[in-house]
Amino acid sequence: MADRLTNSAAGGATAPSPPGAPPRITIVPAGLWIRSAQDPQAQPDDPVFSAVPHAPDVRTLIVGAPGCQPPALADVTRALDDLSAQATVIVSMYGCEPGDGPGLAQRLAAAAGRPVVAEYGLLMPGQDGVPRVLATDAGRRESWAPFAQRVLHPPGGPPRLVHWHPPVVGMVPHGRAGYRLVGPWFVRVVPAGLALRRVGLTPDAATDVAPFDPARLDLAVDGPVAELTDNVLTALSRFADALPAAARVRLRLVLSAGTDDMAARRLRLAVPAPQHVRLPVPAEAPSAGAVSRESAQPAQPTQTAQTAQTAQTTQPARSAQAVRPIGRASPARPADAARPTGGAPRRHAVGRATALTLVVTRSGRMCFQTSG
Repeated sequence: MADRLTNSAAGGATAPSPPGAPPRITIVPAGLWIRSAQDPQAQPDDPVFSAVPHAPDVRTLIVGAPGCQPPALADVTRALDDLSAQATVIVSMYGCEPGDGPGLAQRLAAAAGRPVVAEYGLLMPGQDGVPRVLATDAGRRESWAPFAQRVLHPPGGPPRLVHWHPPVVGMVPHGRAGYRLVGPWFVRVVPAGLALRRVGLTPDAATDVAPFDPARLDLAVDGPVAELTDNVLTALSRFADALPAAARVRLRLVLSAGTDDMAARRLRLAVPAPQHVRLPVPAEAPSAGAVSRESAQPAQPTQTAQTAQTAQTTQPARSAQAVRPIGRASPARPADAARPTGGAPRRHAVGRATALTLVVTRSGRMCFQTSG
């Protein structure tokens, strides 16, 4: 591993780094631990130092820290590329991920251009000698076992669960990582928690790639909440009560945008838990520096040469006076521009013994000049 990737060791932690500094990467028994440069100083009793490796030829890239912002995607991608050159890599999602967009593991697979195997927690030694993947909740200062243990994230397409736990013991399986609830409704294990779906209804792809947070367990209603009948709400209420205590206390209901208030209240009465409305990810705005292929400037009008016409009156002229134009000059008008119609024509008051001269200015406008 290149020296640029390591700025602290397992026995000691570094001081906080200034903004814009490279990420913190620490050598740990399971592999490497990458964090944001703004993360606080690591403590010697952090669970990350007790995580065990999967196999001698498998290294773990532990990403983030509980209660802290995840490191930049570019930094994680570079660390993954360097570590993959030495051994098989499993990415361990250790911290939280804010927002409703795709999780870091899914974005990492797209950035690296290859599948990424991710675990949502640390592989910790069990009291019975069997290692288990446990997520660390910094707020409650405890660890718990999420339902999605190991997930394969391809660069394109939905993730595929490799190892998972059934949410409730004794449920009838329904497809891969799915379990029947009642009638055509079933629940499926996803990286963020669970998804309530109906047979024949196209699932929401955003639910499959939603980020995982150790402080909560999302139960996403993947469909219109108004279609949940009393029978479905009763079954869902019993299902929520049967969840493990560590999962039930972290339960959060995720609703789609546009959910009716009355339907949300009915769901809250059946399953008392915080509710969150997942808004669609806005489309990227076009670049401000984009230039249209066609010029936005109109073509310059071509002015045609006109012959000056002079109209002399037969009245005798008085003593010469300074020549001054009548009216205010206006910008040049294209030759094919439409002239205003309607209304009375403009009249110019002409006194007695006044000579009128019709001239064409340099801008192409015709006007009268008086003398006399």
